[in-house]
Amino acid sequence: MKQLFALLLLLAYVPIQAQEPSPQRIVALSPHAAELVYFAGGENRLIGVSAFSDFPASINTLPIVGDANGFDRELLLTLKPDLVIAWKQSLDSHDIAWLQKESFRLFLSDPMSLDAIADEIDKLGEILNTKKSAQQSIDRMNQTRLELQMIASARQRPVRVIHQLWNSPLMALTDSSMVSSVLALCGIETPVHVENRLSATLSKEQMYTAEIDAITVDEKGQIEPVNPNGLPVVRVDTLKLHRASPRMLESALELCRKL
Repeated sequence: MKQLFALLLLLAYVPIQAQEPSPQRIVALSPHAAELVYFAGGENRLIGVSAFSDFPASINTLPIVGDANGFDRELLLTLKPDLVIAWKQSLDSHDIAWLQKESFRLFLSDPMSLDAIADEIDKLGEILNTKKSAQQSIDRMNQTRLELQMIASARQRPVRVIHQLWNSPLMALTDSSMVSSVLALCGIETPVHVENRLSATLSKEQMYTAEIDAITVDEKGQIEPVNPNGLPVVRVDTLKLHRASPRMLESALELCRKL
């Protein structure tokens, strides 16, 4: 009995951690972070975004708080967000220390796979208390994956594609990039391999000798493809395809249907 009383007395002094309230004012410090908030069901809570954020359309009038090189600390203090979502690779230790000193609630995002994207949407759904919307987005991701795999199963052989990023110097995605892994679901191979590199510099001679079926470049026409063998060129929305959100699956499906 004495032991039970002592245990109850001890428990009485254990602090109960109150559940943090659901954030209502969110700043997304990268374009993909704004998209993840949207797919988690928190679109109407965004109050600030980063440069080059273009989805959803409702964010186009929001203040630009930062870019890949950093963020405006004074503006962030003025906006008073109760959640800051940042791309992990864009923040240095000084940025993180300042955010913590100012008591900002911080969500560091760095999804490097489709599963990681789904996991982050699920976590944001829990934080925002929008689990139903988040799960619906995850379900749509899974459905699109199945559609990509069905395209792959109907192919007689893989389609080999070089994804050109720039033409001077000639740069292309490698098979280690997330884009390449997503496109592999529908049977598109990326025949560029450099250990531990997501992109690589190629020579024009390599383009002459490469055994490939097509080339992709950005649809905005900012670069002309290096195409010495006159291969089919498919223009894609690279912002949509390369950004770590469910929209990259949508873009991949569009591309796979063309190839």
